[in-house]
Amino acid sequence: MEILLLLLFLVICFVLVVSYAQRSEALKQGTRAPPFVLIDQHGNAVTVPTSGQAVVLAFFPRDPTPRCLGQLREYADCLAAFQELGYAVYFVAIADQADNAAFTNTHHVGIPILADANGKVSRLYGSIVDFVLFRFAKRTSYVIDRQGLIVAASIVGEPSGHAKLLLDGLHPANPDA
Repeated sequence: MEILLLLLFLVICFVLVVSYAQRSEALKQGTRAPPFVLIDQHGNAVTVPTSGQAVVLAFFPRDPTPRCLGQLREYADCLAAFQELGYAVYFVAIADQADNAAFTNTHHVGIPILADANGKVSRLYGSIVDFVLFRFAKRTSYVIDRQGLIVAASIVGEPSGHAKLLLDGLHPANPDA
């Protein structure tokens, strides 16, 4: 009986920690995107936002699960269309550059994945689930215009089809071109 009570107590504590950890709020449309520099899987420094460059920025757990891989592949399939509209596309994962390189090499992913090993950028964007023993990025996406403003923000419940949905709602980033 004592063991059952202890297990019940631990489950309740876990649920409370999970509830508390997931309270970070995603940034809202109309706010200025916090600037950052992160390293992609190839070791290149990427600055976001960059003046004059519109960006689609997606945070994701980067697990080798069907949902994460499906999300990346859908964005890869739409990458040329995003670029044709004038948008750079970046994913952010709470991992280091070497882990992201191994992940993209193993799964043949053509989307830049930025290394946010300490979770600092994910925290800035309200895209983190942070526990005592582990942390990962929440599935969120942002569209940042050429002036550095967030013009669209969404928490991605179901990643399947999200890239196409986001793409369908975009206008050319440089209407003069």
